[in-house]
Amino acid sequence: MGELSLPDPDAETVVAFGVPVTEIPGAGHNLMLDNPDGFAAALAHALADAPTSRPGHERT
Repeated sequence: MGELSLPDPDAETVVAFGVPVTEIPGAGHNLMLDNPDGFAAALAHALADAPTSRPGHERT
């Protein structure tokens, strides 16, 4: 979520269901345009923390 888009009731709802929400500083609705470096860092962090879904395809 873009920092400038908060508070957002939808974000609060998904967090309540255990879905991680990352706040991108200085960004509104267009995360990738408003703060491309912040978006890339958040995406890299999310992908690094994501579990693999298929046995034998673990990250190394």
